[in-house]
Amino acid sequence: MIFAVNSPFHPDKLRQDYPHQDRPMPSSKTANPPTPLWKLWNQATAWLALPLKGYLYYRCSQKKEDPTRLNERFGRTTLSRPRGTLLWFHAASVGEMLSLLPLLESLNNQRPELYFLLTTGTLTAANLLRKRIATSPLKTCLIHQFIPLDVPQWIERFLAHWQPQLALLTESELWPNLIAGCQNHSIPLILLNGRLSERSFRRWRKLPFLITPILQNFAWIAARSKEDGHRFQQLGGPIDLIGDLKEAAPPLPYNEDVLESIRRHLHGRQLWIASSTHEGEEEVIIAAHRRLLQFFPALLCLIIPRHPHRGEAIAALADQAPQYSKNALPTPSDPFWIGDTLGDMGVFYRLSEIVFLGNSLPCMAPKGGGHNPLEPIRLHSALACGPEMKNFAEIIKELQEDITIVYNDETLASWVLTMLNNPVLREKRSLSAFHYATSLQGKALEELSSRILSSLSSL
Repeated sequence: MIFAVNSPFHPDKLRQDYPHQDRPMPSSKTANPPTPLWKLWNQATAWLALPLKGYLYYRCSQKKEDPTRLNERFGRTTLSRPRGTLLWFHAASVGEMLSLLPLLESLNNQRPELYFLLTTGTLTAANLLRKRIATSPLKTCLIHQFIPLDVPQWIERFLAHWQPQLALLTESELWPNLIAGCQNHSIPLILLNGRLSERSFRRWRKLPFLITPILQNFAWIAARSKEDGHRFQQLGGPIDLIGDLKEAAPPLPYNEDVLESIRRHLHGRQLWIASSTHEGEEEVIIAAHRRLLQFFPALLCLIIPRHPHRGEAIAALADQAPQYSKNALPTPSDPFWIGDTLGDMGVFYRLSEIVFLGNSLPCMAPKGGGHNPLEPIRLHSALACGPEMKNFAEIIKELQEDITIVYNDETLASWVLTMLNNPVLREKRSLSAFHYATSLQGKALEELSSRILSSLSSL
Protein backbone atom coordinates (compact mmCIF):
# COMPACT_ATOMS: atom_id res chain seq x y z
CA MET A 1 0.00 0.00 0.00
CA ILE A 2 1.19 3.50 -0.80
CA PHE A 3 0.97 6.22 1.83
CA ALA A 4 1.92 9.78 1.01
CA VAL A 5 4.29 11.40 3.46
CA ASN A 6 5.08 15.06 3.01
CA SER A 7 8.63 14.49 4.11
CA PRO A 8 11.13 11.95 2.86
CA PHE A 9 10.25 8.83 3.28
CA HIS A 10 -28.32 -7.79 4.34
CA PRO A 11 -26.49 -9.45 2.37
CA ASP A 12 -27.09 -13.15 2.78
CA LYS A 13 -27.60 -12.80 -0.95
CA LEU A 14 -27.63 -9.01 -1.39
CA ARG A 15 -31.38 -9.09 -1.67
CA GLN A 16 -32.47 -7.34 -4.83
CA ASP A 17 -35.69 -5.84 -3.56
CA TYR A 18 -35.03 -3.13 -6.12
CA PRO A 19 -34.20 -4.11 -9.72
CA HIS A 20 -31.09 -2.80 -11.44
CA GLN A 21 -32.20 0.48 -12.91
CA ASP A 22 -29.44 0.75 -15.54
CA ARG A 23 -29.41 4.47 -15.07
CA PRO A 24 -27.02 6.41 -17.29
CA MET A 25 -23.92 7.45 -15.42
CA PRO A 26 -24.23 11.12 -14.43
CA SER A 27 -22.12 13.54 -16.41
CA SER A 28 -21.72 17.29 -16.49
CA LYS A 29 -24.54 17.38 -19.04
CA THR A 30 -27.06 15.21 -17.23
CA ALA A 31 -26.38 15.79 -13.52
CA ASN A 32 -28.60 18.03 -11.43
CA PRO A 33 -27.56 21.68 -11.43
CA PRO A 34 -26.59 23.17 -8.06
CA THR A 35 -29.45 24.69 -6.07
CA PRO A 36 -29.17 28.19 -4.53
CA LEU A 37 -28.56 26.66 -1.09
CA TRP A 38 -25.91 24.39 -2.57
CA LYS A 39 -24.21 27.48 -4.02
CA LEU A 40 -24.46 29.15 -0.61
CA TRP A 41 -22.66 26.16 0.99
CA ASN A 42 -20.00 26.41 -1.72
CA GLN A 43 -19.41 30.10 -1.04
CA ALA A 44 -19.50 29.71 2.75
CA THR A 45 -16.93 26.91 2.80
CA ALA A 46 -14.70 28.87 0.39
CA TRP A 47 -14.79 31.83 2.78
CA LEU A 48 -14.07 29.53 5.72
CA ALA A 49 -10.94 28.04 4.15
CA LEU A 50 -8.56 30.00 6.37
CA PRO A 51 -10.34 29.23 9.69
CA LEU A 52 -10.64 25.58 8.65
CA LYS A 53 -6.93 25.49 7.94
CA GLY A 54 -6.34 26.80 11.46
CA TYR A 55 -8.70 24.15 12.81
CA LEU A 56 -6.63 21.42 11.13
CA TYR A 57 -3.43 22.79 12.66
CA TYR A 58 -5.17 22.76 16.04
CA ARG A 59 -6.09 19.11 15.47
CA CYS A 60 -2.41 18.43 14.79
CA SER A 61 -1.56 19.88 18.19
CA GLN A 62 -4.13 17.49 19.69
CA LYS A 63 -2.54 14.53 17.84
CA LYS A 64 -5.70 14.01 15.81
CA GLU A 65 -3.99 14.70 12.47
CA ASP A 66 -0.68 13.57 10.98
CA PRO A 67 1.43 16.74 10.62
CA THR A 68 3.59 15.12 7.93
CA ARG A 69 0.51 14.52 5.81
CA LEU A 70 -1.62 17.55 6.62
CA ASN A 71 -1.39 18.80 3.03
CA GLU A 72 -3.64 15.92 1.99
CA ARG A 73 -6.47 17.60 3.93
CA PHE A 74 -6.01 20.55 1.55
CA GLY A 75 -6.13 18.30 -1.54
CA ARG A 76 -2.37 18.22 -2.08
CA THR A 77 -0.23 15.10 -2.37
CA THR A 78 3.35 14.02 -2.98
CA LEU A 79 2.20 10.97 -4.95
CA SER A 80 1.60 10.56 -8.67
CA ARG A 81 -1.60 9.16 -10.04
CA PRO A 82 -1.01 5.59 -11.26
CA ARG A 83 -1.46 4.96 -14.96
CA GLY A 84 -4.57 2.95 -15.58
CA THR A 85 -8.06 2.66 -14.15
CA LEU A 86 -8.43 4.13 -10.67
CA LEU A 87 -11.46 3.57 -8.42
CA TRP A 88 -11.82 5.96 -5.49
CA PHE A 89 -13.42 4.66 -2.29
CA HIS A 90 -14.07 6.91 0.70
CA ALA A 91 -14.60 5.64 4.24
CA ALA A 92 -15.05 8.14 7.06
CA SER A 93 -13.52 6.06 9.84
CA VAL A 94 -12.47 2.62 11.06
CA GLY A 95 -15.71 0.65 10.67
CA GLU A 96 -16.39 1.85 7.14
CA MET A 97 -12.76 1.32 6.11
CA LEU A 98 -12.69 -2.25 7.40
CA SER A 99 -15.96 -3.05 5.65
CA LEU A 100 -14.47 -1.97 2.32
CA LEU A 101 -11.37 -4.17 2.41
CA PRO A 102 -13.10 -7.47 1.49
CA LEU A 103 -14.83 -5.67 -1.38
CA LEU A 104 -11.52 -4.28 -2.66
CA GLU A 105 -9.98 -7.74 -2.43
CA SER A 106 -12.89 -9.17 -4.43
CA LEU A 107 -12.47 -6.49 -7.11
CA ASN A 108 -8.73 -7.10 -7.17
CA ASN A 109 -9.26 -10.84 -7.67
CA GLN A 110 -11.53 -10.21 -10.65
CA ARG A 111 -9.61 -7.28 -12.16
CA PRO A 112 -5.99 -7.32 -10.95
CA GLU A 113 -5.07 -4.41 -13.24
CA LEU A 114 -7.26 -1.97 -11.28
CA TYR A 115 -5.86 0.59 -8.85
CA PHE A 116 -7.69 1.75 -5.74
CA LEU A 117 -7.55 5.10 -3.97
CA LEU A 118 -8.91 4.78 -0.43
CA THR A 119 -9.50 7.95 1.57
CA THR A 120 -10.29 8.15 5.28
CA GLY A 121 -10.91 10.97 7.70
CA THR A 122 -9.23 9.73 10.89
CA LEU A 123 -5.73 8.85 12.02
CA THR A 124 -6.99 5.65 13.65
CA ALA A 125 -8.39 4.38 10.35
CA ALA A 126 -5.20 5.25 8.46
CA ASN A 127 -2.93 3.55 11.00
CA LEU A 128 -5.07 0.44 11.13
CA LEU A 129 -5.23 0.30 7.34
CA ARG A 130 -1.43 0.38 7.14
CA LYS A 131 -1.25 -2.60 9.48
CA ARG A 132 -4.03 -4.60 7.82
CA ILE A 133 -2.68 -4.18 4.30
CA ALA A 134 0.96 -5.00 5.07
CA THR A 135 0.61 -8.65 4.02
CA SER A 136 -2.35 -8.28 1.64
CA PRO A 137 -2.29 -8.49 -2.17
CA LEU A 138 -3.79 -4.98 -2.08
CA LYS A 139 -0.50 -3.47 -0.90
CA THR A 140 0.71 -3.06 -4.51
CA CYS A 141 -2.47 -1.53 -5.93
CA LEU A 142 -3.96 0.55 -3.09
CA ILE A 143 -3.13 4.16 -2.32
CA HIS A 144 -4.24 5.81 0.89
CA GLN A 145 -4.91 9.52 1.31
CA PHE A 146 -6.66 11.62 3.92
CA ILE A 147 -9.86 13.13 2.54
CA PRO A 148 -9.77 16.92 2.01
CA LEU A 149 -12.28 18.96 3.98
CA ASP A 150 -15.32 20.00 1.92
CA VAL A 151 -13.80 23.28 0.74
CA PRO A 152 -14.34 23.80 -3.02
CA GLN A 153 -10.76 24.67 -3.93
CA TRP A 154 -9.38 21.77 -1.89
CA ILE A 155 -11.85 19.29 -3.43
CA GLU A 156 -11.06 20.63 -6.91
CA ARG A 157 -7.33 20.21 -6.36
CA PHE A 158 -7.87 16.62 -5.14
CA LEU A 159 -10.11 15.58 -8.05
CA ALA A 160 -7.99 17.28 -10.70
CA HIS A 161 -4.97 15.31 -9.54
CA TRP A 162 -6.48 11.86 -9.03
CA GLN A 163 -9.17 11.83 -11.77
CA PRO A 164 -10.77 8.53 -10.70
CA GLN A 165 -13.04 6.63 -13.08
CA LEU A 166 -15.60 6.03 -10.30
CA ALA A 167 -16.19 7.62 -6.88
CA LEU A 168 -17.67 5.24 -4.32
CA LEU A 169 -18.69 6.82 -1.01
CA THR A 170 -19.91 4.95 2.07
CA GLU A 171 -22.87 5.24 4.42
CA SER A 172 -23.81 8.92 4.87
CA GLU A 173 -20.81 10.78 3.44
CA LEU A 174 -22.85 13.28 1.42
CA TRP A 175 -20.63 16.36 1.18
CA PRO A 176 -22.07 18.93 -1.28
CA ASN A 177 -18.79 20.28 -2.69
CA LEU A 178 -17.38 16.80 -3.12
CA ILE A 179 -20.49 15.70 -5.00
CA ALA A 180 -20.54 18.88 -7.10
CA GLY A 181 -16.84 18.40 -7.86
CA CYS A 182 -17.45 14.87 -9.11
CA GLN A 183 -20.28 16.24 -11.25
CA ASN A 184 -18.00 18.92 -12.72
CA HIS A 185 -15.34 16.32 -13.54
CA SER A 186 -17.90 13.82 -14.94
CA ILE A 187 -16.95 11.25 -12.30
CA PRO A 188 -19.86 8.84 -11.68
CA LEU A 189 -20.92 8.58 -8.05
CA ILE A 190 -22.01 5.44 -6.19
CA LEU A 191 -23.08 5.21 -2.54
CA LEU A 192 -22.27 1.94 -0.74
CA ASN A 193 -23.80 0.82 2.54
CA GLY A 194 -26.12 3.82 2.30
CA ARG A 195 -27.35 4.70 5.78
CA LEU A 196 -30.26 6.99 6.59
CA SER A 197 -31.69 6.79 10.09
CA GLU A 198 -35.39 7.37 10.79
CA ARG A 199 -34.49 10.60 12.58
CA SER A 200 -32.45 11.90 9.62
CA PHE A 201 -35.17 10.83 7.22
CA ARG A 202 -37.84 12.83 9.10
CA ARG A 203 -35.57 15.87 9.04
CA TRP A 204 -34.72 15.58 5.34
CA ARG A 205 -38.34 14.90 4.39
CA LYS A 206 -39.09 18.48 5.46
CA LEU A 207 -36.25 19.75 3.24
CA PRO A 208 -36.46 17.71 0.02
CA PHE A 209 -35.13 20.64 -2.02
CA LEU A 210 -31.82 20.16 -0.18
CA ILE A 211 -31.34 16.38 -0.19
CA THR A 212 -33.02 15.24 -3.40
CA PRO A 213 -30.66 17.10 -5.79
CA ILE A 214 -27.72 15.56 -3.94
CA LEU A 215 -29.07 12.01 -4.06
CA GLN A 216 -30.03 12.24 -7.72
CA ASN A 217 -26.40 12.78 -8.65
CA PHE A 218 -25.65 9.18 -7.69
CA ALA A 219 -25.70 6.58 -10.44
CA TRP A 220 -26.99 4.08 -7.89
CA ILE A 221 -27.17 3.49 -4.17
CA ALA A 222 -26.66 0.21 -2.31
CA ALA A 223 -28.52 0.72 0.96
CA ARG A 224 -27.40 -1.21 4.00
CA SER A 225 -30.94 -2.37 4.86
CA LYS A 226 -34.42 -2.54 3.39
CA GLU A 227 -35.57 0.25 5.73
CA ASP A 228 -32.69 2.52 4.69
CA GLY A 229 -33.46 1.73 1.05
CA HIS A 230 -37.10 2.80 1.39
CA ARG A 231 -36.07 6.04 3.09
CA PHE A 232 -33.56 6.89 0.36
CA GLN A 233 -36.11 6.04 -2.32
CA GLN A 234 -38.75 8.33 -0.81
CA LEU A 235 -36.22 11.17 -0.94
CA GLY A 236 -35.44 10.51 -4.59
CA GLY A 237 -32.38 8.28 -4.22
CA PRO A 238 -31.79 5.68 -6.99
CA ILE A 239 -31.81 2.49 -4.90
CA ASP A 240 -30.30 -0.46 -6.73
CA LEU A 241 -29.24 -3.05 -4.14
CA ILE A 242 -29.79 -3.86 -0.49
CA GLY A 243 -26.83 -5.16 1.47
CA ASP A 244 -24.62 -4.30 4.43
CA LEU A 245 -20.89 -4.61 3.75
CA LYS A 246 -20.26 -4.99 7.47
CA GLU A 247 -22.35 -8.16 7.40
CA ALA A 248 -20.26 -9.62 4.59
CA ALA A 249 -16.80 -9.32 6.15
CA PRO A 250 -14.79 -12.45 7.05
CA PRO A 251 -13.58 -13.15 10.61
CA LEU A 252 -10.95 -10.72 11.86
CA PRO A 253 -7.39 -11.81 11.03
CA TYR A 254 -4.85 -12.50 13.74
CA ASN A 255 -1.22 -13.41 14.36
CA GLU A 256 -1.16 -16.99 15.64
CA ASP A 257 2.25 -16.63 17.29
CA VAL A 258 1.12 -13.52 19.19
CA LEU A 259 -2.09 -15.23 20.29
CA GLU A 260 -0.29 -18.32 21.58
CA SER A 261 2.30 -16.20 23.39
CA ILE A 262 -0.44 -14.26 25.25
CA ARG A 263 -2.30 -17.46 26.07
CA ARG A 264 0.83 -19.01 27.55
CA HIS A 265 1.38 -15.91 29.64
CA LEU A 266 -2.21 -15.90 30.94
CA HIS A 267 -1.89 -19.60 31.77
CA GLY A 268 -5.61 -20.35 31.54
CA ARG A 269 -6.71 -17.30 33.54
CA GLN A 270 -10.38 -16.40 33.04
CA LEU A 271 -11.13 -13.04 31.45
CA TRP A 272 -13.88 -11.06 29.83
CA ILE A 273 -13.61 -8.27 27.27
CA ALA A 274 -15.03 -4.75 27.11
CA SER A 275 -14.48 -3.83 23.49
CA SER A 276 -14.58 -0.60 21.45
CA THR A 277 -15.30 1.48 24.53
CA HIS A 278 -15.79 5.25 24.49
CA GLU A 279 -15.25 7.95 27.07
CA GLY A 280 -17.69 7.60 29.96
CA GLU A 281 -18.12 3.84 29.58
CA GLU A 282 -14.90 2.72 31.23
CA GLU A 283 -16.05 3.89 34.66
CA VAL A 284 -19.10 1.62 34.36
CA ILE A 285 -16.96 -1.29 33.16
CA ILE A 286 -14.44 -0.86 35.99
CA ALA A 287 -17.23 -0.72 38.58
CA ALA A 288 -18.80 -3.86 37.09
CA HIS A 289 -15.49 -5.71 37.28
CA ARG A 290 -14.99 -4.74 40.90
CA ARG A 291 -18.35 -6.40 41.63
CA LEU A 292 -17.21 -9.52 39.78
CA LEU A 293 -13.95 -9.77 41.75
CA GLN A 294 -16.02 -10.60 44.83
CA PHE A 295 -16.99 -13.88 43.15
CA PHE A 296 -13.95 -14.48 40.93
CA PRO A 297 -10.90 -12.85 42.61
CA ALA A 298 -8.52 -13.86 39.78
CA LEU A 299 -10.79 -12.66 36.95
CA LEU A 300 -9.18 -10.35 34.37
CA CYS A 301 -10.97 -7.57 32.47
CA LEU A 302 -9.48 -6.61 29.10
CA ILE A 303 -10.59 -3.10 28.10
CA ILE A 304 -10.12 -2.25 24.42
CA PRO A 305 -10.78 1.46 23.75
CA ARG A 306 -12.09 2.38 20.32
CA HIS A 307 -9.44 5.11 20.17
CA PRO A 308 -6.11 3.70 21.37
CA HIS A 309 -4.68 7.11 22.29
CA ARG A 310 -7.01 7.05 25.31
CA GLY A 311 -5.16 4.05 26.76
CA GLU A 312 -3.12 5.95 29.30
CA ALA A 313 -6.14 7.79 30.74
CA ILE A 314 -8.05 4.51 31.05
CA ALA A 315 -5.08 2.80 32.69
CA ALA A 316 -5.05 5.57 35.31
CA LEU A 317 -8.72 4.88 36.07
CA ALA A 318 -8.05 1.13 36.34
CA ASP A 319 -5.39 0.91 39.05
CA GLN A 320 -2.54 1.81 36.66
CA ALA A 321 -3.38 -1.21 34.54
CA PRO A 322 -0.71 -2.52 32.13
CA GLN A 323 -1.04 -1.26 28.55
CA TYR A 324 -0.45 -3.49 25.56
CA SER A 325 0.73 -0.43 23.61
CA LYS A 326 3.74 -0.47 25.96
CA ASN A 327 4.22 -4.23 25.44
CA ALA A 328 2.92 -4.83 28.96
CA LEU A 329 1.05 -8.02 29.82
CA PRO A 330 -1.00 -8.44 33.03
CA THR A 331 0.55 -10.03 36.07
CA PRO A 332 -1.58 -12.42 38.17
CA SER A 333 -2.34 -9.53 40.55
CA ASP A 334 -3.55 -7.13 37.81
CA PRO A 335 -7.38 -7.06 37.61
CA PHE A 336 -7.35 -4.95 34.42
CA TRP A 337 -5.44 -4.93 31.14
CA ILE A 338 -5.69 -2.21 28.47
CA GLY A 339 -5.65 -3.35 24.82
CA ASP A 340 -4.76 0.05 23.38
CA THR A 341 -3.26 -1.00 20.05
CA LEU A 342 -4.43 -1.10 16.43
CA GLY A 343 -4.93 -4.26 14.39
CA ASP A 344 -4.98 -6.69 17.33
CA MET A 345 -8.73 -7.10 17.73
CA GLY A 346 -8.57 -10.52 16.04
CA VAL A 347 -6.12 -11.65 18.73
CA PHE A 348 -8.05 -10.08 21.62
CA TYR A 349 -11.42 -11.56 20.63
CA ARG A 350 -9.88 -15.04 20.53
CA LEU A 351 -8.86 -14.75 24.19
CA SER A 352 -12.41 -14.86 25.59
CA GLU A 353 -15.93 -15.86 24.62
CA ILE A 354 -17.47 -13.16 26.85
CA VAL A 355 -17.59 -9.75 25.17
CA PHE A 356 -19.30 -6.47 26.00
CA LEU A 357 -19.48 -4.08 23.03
CA GLY A 358 -19.11 -0.37 23.72
CA ASN A 359 -20.38 2.91 22.30
CA SER A 360 -23.73 1.69 23.52
CA LEU A 361 -24.25 2.52 27.21
CA PRO A 362 -26.82 5.21 28.15
CA CYS A 363 -24.23 7.05 30.26
CA MET A 364 -22.58 8.44 27.13
CA ALA A 365 -23.14 12.04 26.02
CA PRO A 366 -23.88 12.38 23.21
CA LYS A 367 -25.53 9.00 22.81
CA GLY A 368 -23.59 6.39 20.88
CA GLY A 369 -24.82 4.16 18.09
CA GLY A 370 -22.89 0.99 18.76
CA HIS A 371 -20.20 -0.85 16.83
CA ASN A 372 -20.34 -3.89 14.59
CA PRO A 373 -21.57 -6.81 16.73
CA LEU A 374 -20.75 -9.34 14.02
CA GLU A 375 -16.99 -9.01 14.56
CA PRO A 376 -16.99 -10.77 17.98
CA ILE A 377 -19.92 -12.99 16.99
CA ARG A 378 -17.97 -14.45 14.06
CA LEU A 379 -15.39 -15.59 16.61
CA HIS A 380 -17.98 -17.43 18.74
CA SER A 381 -18.39 -14.76 21.43
CA ALA A 382 -21.39 -14.45 23.70
CA LEU A 383 -22.29 -10.78 23.45
CA ALA A 384 -23.79 -7.99 25.52
CA CYS A 385 -24.15 -4.32 24.70
CA GLY A 386 -25.94 -1.23 25.92
CA PRO A 387 -29.30 -0.07 24.53
CA GLU A 388 -27.79 2.61 22.24
CA MET A 389 -27.21 0.40 19.16
CA LYS A 390 -29.20 2.35 16.55
CA ASN A 391 -26.54 1.87 13.86
CA PHE A 392 -27.05 -1.88 14.07
CA ALA A 393 -30.72 -2.01 15.05
CA GLU A 394 -31.65 -4.68 12.51
CA ILE A 395 -28.96 -7.09 13.71
CA ILE A 396 -29.85 -6.49 17.35
CA LYS A 397 -33.49 -7.19 16.57
CA GLU A 398 -32.64 -10.43 14.75
CA LEU A 399 -30.44 -11.57 17.63
CA GLN A 400 -32.57 -10.38 20.54
CA GLU A 401 -32.59 -13.90 22.02
CA ASP A 402 -28.80 -14.13 21.87
CA ILE A 403 -27.52 -10.63 22.70
CA THR A 404 -28.10 -9.26 26.20
CA ILE A 405 -28.81 -5.55 26.72
CA VAL A 406 -27.21 -4.05 29.83
CA TYR A 407 -27.65 -0.58 31.29
CA ASN A 408 -25.17 -0.04 34.12
CA ASP A 409 -22.43 -1.68 36.16
CA GLU A 410 -24.92 -3.86 38.06
CA THR A 411 -26.59 -5.37 34.98
CA LEU A 412 -23.25 -5.73 33.19
CA ALA A 413 -21.71 -7.59 36.15
CA SER A 414 -24.80 -9.80 36.42
CA TRP A 415 -24.52 -10.80 32.75
CA VAL A 416 -20.79 -11.58 32.96
CA LEU A 417 -21.41 -13.63 36.11
CA THR A 418 -24.13 -15.61 34.32
CA MET A 419 -21.84 -16.32 31.38
CA LEU A 420 -19.03 -17.46 33.68
CA ASN A 421 -21.29 -19.73 35.74
CA ASN A 422 -23.30 -21.17 32.87
CA PRO A 423 -21.02 -22.30 30.01
CA VAL A 424 -23.86 -24.27 28.41
CA LEU A 425 -26.00 -21.12 28.04
CA ARG A 426 -22.94 -19.18 26.86
CA GLU A 427 -22.23 -21.75 24.16
CA LYS A 428 -25.88 -21.88 23.10
CA ARG A 429 -26.10 -18.10 22.61
CA SER A 430 -22.73 -17.72 20.91
CA LEU A 431 -23.42 -20.62 18.52
CA SER A 432 -26.86 -19.32 17.57
CA ALA A 433 -25.47 -15.86 16.86
CA PHE A 434 -22.53 -17.37 14.95
CA HIS A 435 -24.88 -19.29 12.62
CA TYR A 436 -26.78 -16.07 11.93
CA ALA A 437 -23.56 -14.17 11.13
CA THR A 438 -22.37 -16.94 8.83
CA SER A 439 -25.68 -16.98 6.96
CA LEU A 440 -25.27 -13.31 6.03
CA GLN A 441 -22.10 -13.71 4.01
CA GLY A 442 -23.24 -15.73 0.98
CA LYS A 443 -22.69 -14.06 -2.36
CA ALA A 444 -22.70 -10.51 -1.08
CA LEU A 445 -19.24 -9.42 -2.15
CA GLU A 446 -19.48 -11.21 -5.49
CA GLU A 447 -22.73 -9.53 -6.42
CA LEU A 448 -21.72 -6.06 -5.27
CA SER A 449 -18.30 -6.22 -6.95
CA SER A 450 -19.99 -7.46 -10.11
CA ARG A 451 -22.34 -4.48 -10.06
CA ILE A 452 -19.41 -2.07 -9.63
CA LEU A 453 -17.50 -3.66 -12.49
CA SER A 454 -20.63 -3.48 -14.64
CA SER A 455 -20.84 0.25 -13.92
CA LEU A 456 -17.18 0.60 -14.82
CA SER A 457 -17.69 -1.22 -18.12
CA SER A 458 -20.57 1.07 -19.06
CA LEU A 459 -18.41 4.19 -19.03
